[in-house]
Formats: sequence, C-alpha cells, structure tokens
Amino acid sequence: LIYKEAGFYILTNCMYFITKRPNLFQRFIPGFILLLFLYFDIQSQNLEISEVRFIRKDKVTFVDAVLNDAVEITKRNTFNQDVLADDIARLERFYFDNGFFDVQIDTAVTYNYDDENVIVKFTIKENKHYRIKEVVYTGIDKISESAAKEIMKIKPIKKGDFYNRVLIIQLANGIADALQNNGYMHAREKPDSGIVIRKYDTVTTVMINFTGADTIYKFGKTVINIQKNVYGVSEDVIRKCITYKEGDIYSKEVKLASERTISRIAIVKSARVEVTSINNNVASFSANVNLNQMH
Repeated sequence: LIYKEAGFYILTNCMYFITKRPNLFQRFIPGFILLLFLYFDIQSQNLEISEVRFIRKDKVTFVDAVLNDAVEITKRNTFNQDVLADDIARLERFYFDNGFFDVQIDTAVTYNYDDENVIVKFTIKENKHYRIKEVVYTGIDKISESAAKEIMKIKPIKKGDFYNRVLIIQLANGIADALQNNGYMHAREKPDSGIVIRKYDTVTTVMINFTGADTIYKFGKTVINIQKNVYGVSEDVIRKCITYKEGDIYSKEVKLASERTISRIAIVKSARVEVTSINNNVASFSANVNLNQMH
C-alpha cells in the first residue's frame, strides 16, 4: 500500500506540473524520471514470481527442467532485476558450454501490480549447434612411451561429436593425470591458454595446450614429520605406509596412495606428502602427519 501511494503521489505531481507548470516541468524531467524509475524498481523487488517461462524461437534441445537448474531466478520467491540480468549471462554460458556459440537470449517481464506478482519470460534462439572438427594437443609431443600409452587409454572426443565443455575438461584433466602419474610432476594445462576454441561455419577445433611435460622426475628422500607427537609414534610406523621407494618414477597417484595409507592409522588425523626441494630431476618430500589430540 505504501508503494502504491508513493507511486500515485509521484504521478499526480507529474500531471500537475505538465498541465499547470510545463516550463518548470521541463527543468525537472530528469528528476521525475529518476523518481519513477526508483519507484518501479523498489516495487518490483517485492513482487512474487508467478511463473518462469522458456520460449524457443527455433528448436528445443533442453527441456524446461534443465533450464530451470541453469538459472537463479527459479530458485527465488520474489523478483529481482539484477538476478534476471545475471541469468541472461548464465543461460548464454550454459548454451555456449554445450556447443551453441551463437545463442541469442532475451527476456521480458509481465508485471501484475494488482496481484503483486510477475511472469518472467526467457526467449531463446539456439542457432547453430557446433560439432568437433578435431582436438589438437600441444606440449606433449616428446613424452615417454609409457605416458603416451596411458593417454591412449583415455576415451577420446571424436570428430563429429557435439562440442561439450564438460567432456573437454574431463579429457584435459585425464591427460594431465596420466602425465603426472608417469613422472611429469609439473604437467598441467597452460594457465592462460589451456583450452582454446576456434569455430568455423558449423564446426570447431579444440586446442588443449599443456606445459611442464618436458622433465621426468623421480622420488627422492622422504622425511617424516609428526606434528605434536605426544603419543611417541615411531617414524617407522609412518614410513611403512609410504608406497613408493627412493628412485622410483614420480607418480601423483602413488603419492596420494601414501597419504591415504597413512591416514588409515587410527591415531592419525591427516597426512600430506609434500615436495620440499628439487635437485635436477629428483624431488625430496616431507610426510607431514597430524595426530588426533587427547581430550
């Protein structure tokens, strides 16, 4: 009621100045527009969301339930213009990540001030659905035979598949893991250009660029570091849980297995095996162990 009275007051004064004081009204047009904007903006924040609709202009690839999960406004009870604006970007990103690089998203809001609710409409034109032309890898052309064999076991993305960002990331992560499990301790995607997409007419080339796949590291000495060892736990107990030997080819998987094995000891709260130094291609480690404290 307060909002309606405020709006009526603003509109009444606008009509008065338009009919009685037109010259003065012209001077205050920006102020009146700002007041009206603020009024409708404030009032819209208190309107309930009656319905959210997805209107397709060409084809339907995703059902409403999937799109509901992709936006934020469906998870709210009251309307918020900022959330709606952000949801346009969210939907564009969702479609982009699924191969619709040229998607067009528009919105419309129907205000029902009498019932104090709104109907939100997303208008979607998907346009072209891009397929994979090829997946190109850089930075791994000189890796070992064992690493190459592990990478060959990873399910590839085939020519003609629709672009899917999740599958691309899974592929890149799988290759990085295979490299790190075969001595390439620093192998990873390039931080500034890990995945590059080049689109053409209806197809796209995906480049996955790696760095750090040029040096094979070995496990060096491992120091046992037991924090606050009030129980007098022997270092030998922890060392027996180390699943690698000095001189073995570095493997992230084996290092993590050592952490898990140490953590299975009942008195151990947590365990981390971390690099302390690197000499040439030999990495020294520290097994840092935290114990459960007595109460």
